[in-house]
Amino acid sequence: MKRNRGFTLSEVLITLVIIGIIAGLTVPVLIQHHKRVETAAKLKKAYSAMAQAIRLAETETGTPSPQWRNDRNTHDSSSIWFKYIAKYLPTTEVEYEVDDESTGILYTFNDGTAISYFGSGYGCGSWASGFEVDINGLKGPNERGRDRFCFCLHTENHINNDYHNLAKPFEPAQSDSYFMNGKTATREELLDDCKKYSYYCTALIMNDGWEIKSDYPYRL
Repeated sequence: MKRNRGFTLSEVLITLVIIGIIAGLTVPVLIQHHKRVETAAKLKKAYSAMAQAIRLAETETGTPSPQWRNDRNTHDSSSIWFKYIAKYLPTTEVEYEVDDESTGILYTFNDGTAISYFGSGYGCGSWASGFEVDINGLKGPNERGRDRFCFCLHTENHINNDYHNLAKPFEPAQSDSYFMNGKTATREELLDDCKKYSYYCTALIMNDGWEIKSDYPYRL
């Protein structure tokens, strides 16, 4: 009778080594992909909540958002944020020192994502406030382009009174074409801006359909 031959110890060890090598190559890729998907999903959710808050504020106050700039005569961006936006966000208020450019007030969602606001200027222009989404709140790394993403809350109308134009990506003034006057920057321009300065990565992610693609220049 012919006896069945089992695996030798060396064959088992070689198999385990091969499996380990494959796992070492594929697991980091899978983890990175999961982080990209999760980050983009949370960012889109926070943006949608902000757009909804703008719409509710317009409807319930009876004041079109382009007129909110009337509250900026003192150049106090908080007048717009607290009067029109904050109370319509489904968040809780947390005292937190964001950084030197922010107010220190963080509005936190149930999934840990947070929104904070900052004043006018930078990529938002003199008549707009900015807001920043931190997809994991108080947790690190707290770096723009990785877990923090900037938007502008514009108080002017640009296209057909569409309220969505009031919440737009943070972008450099010299390529102020994304969501403005019906123009769109090319993906190459947006990617280049993102590489130069992490403030501008939000526009790239939105341009890619709320997807963080493989050529995204920052590690998540």
